[in-house]
Amino acid sequence: MTDATVKRSTSLQHGLRGLATAVVCAFGTAVCLPAQAPAQGDPGVRELLALFDREIRETHVTRAGRVYSIRLLTGQAASPAARDSLLDGLERLAVASDHPQVAFFAAEVMVEAGSREQLRPLAGIVPRLERIYRGTGSGYVRRGIRGRAYLLADRPSAARLLASIAVGAGSADAGQVDFGGVDSPRLEALRELAVMGTAGRDALMDLHRRDAVRDPLARDFLRQLANRGFPVTDRPAVPRLAPR
Repeated sequence: MTDATVKRSTSLQHGLRGLATAVVCAFGTAVCLPAQAPAQGDPGVRELLALFDREIRETHVTRAGRVYSIRLLTGQAASPAARDSLLDGLERLAVASDHPQVAFFAAEVMVEAGSREQLRPLAGIVPRLERIYRGTGSGYVRRGIRGRAYLLADRPSAARLLASIAVGAGSADAGQVDFGGVDSPRLEALRELAVMGTAGRDALMDLHRRDAVRDPLARDFLRQLANRGFPVTDRPAVPRLAPR
């Protein structure tokens, strides 16, 4: 084992020990929270954010950082201050990180924490995702938010976010094709609404009634949906075990 490998392993172990006051107990064997979770700005949350960032930069994926983040955000033991501190940090990473995958995964973890996949979805995620969407310069991050909005437990708020993207309100991506996409962001937003069940249908009908969509391709897609009576589907999410 090289010195560099030993150094990384030791650093990760230190990071995980630093999380002992920041993450909830999982499956009876993992790191457990004490009775009092860390307050905002506590080093435990900073350690978690540093671990999250470091894992992605070194391995291009996040394992421990992601798991511990979800457990803190959706578990019952962490304080509201600890959750808010972590959410603020993830939001900063999603908007301002110089590493595209760090930014992408920071937004994705926030979606996952507020998703129907969780037995205890975290409330209040959509306004943060909207700030990220408006604030980021990354089409990679924006497309990730659009493509996973259907997972959010707060369907009405998620549908309003997608509808505002379809209209282009306050958006810097109008007329563009985001990273990895083939359609305009406005058209993609409408396509995502069409797999969001009743909330998506209501939003699509409202956009059509107000004649609010100006992008030509998106407008034509909406017109075709209207002609067919706004058929929608409800893309399923896979339920996950709640952290203990």
